Amino acid sequence: MVINDQINFSIFSQHNFENQIPLMPVRAITLLLIFAAFFSCNNSEKGKQEPMLPTPSKEVSSGIQKIKKDTLKGLIQITRPQSGQIIHSPLHLEGVARGYWFFEANFRIELLDENSRQITETYASAKGEWMIEEWVPFESTLTFSKPTSRHGVLIFHKANPSGLAEHQMSDTLKIRFQ
Repeated sequence: MVINDQINFSIFSQHNFENQIPLMPVRAITLLLIFAAFFSCNNSEKGKQEPMLPTPSKEVSSGIQKIKKDTLKGLIQITRPQSGQIIHSPLHLEGVARGYWFFEANFRIELLDENSRQITETYASAKGEWMIEEWVPFESTLTFSKPTSRHGVLIFHKANPSGLAEHQMSDTLKIRFQ
């Protein structure tokens, strides 16, 4: 134990200080090198770019859109109004959706004009048990002022209580105004 104390304190004694390399500058340089290596590793991670993905061809893109549409048909089916139908206020909406399209037995419906401006919104309500994976009937009524445009879109939004983008889903129905 005495030997260790002598070694540890020998660098501070007068007669040994002149014969040894001062440790403070060596320690400072070592710490600077460690920090430099650490920060250069972090900066190299930030500078990395996402790999470039190829752009799908028109055939692939249309295939993807068809798959999405087929998937939506498996989740929600709107029976009233029909696509392209002339509508007026009040508009009664009906259809069926899978139970997981709802949250607390509701999901949001928007009515937009042909310039994508919102005219109104409402919520559709399940007409039965909604905490199932089977088809659940829904209904809603939209009341709105007659817009100046001739065409519009109804958007049926899947309920997304988490707010996460990966859970967002909607189906659209083109309509005409009276």
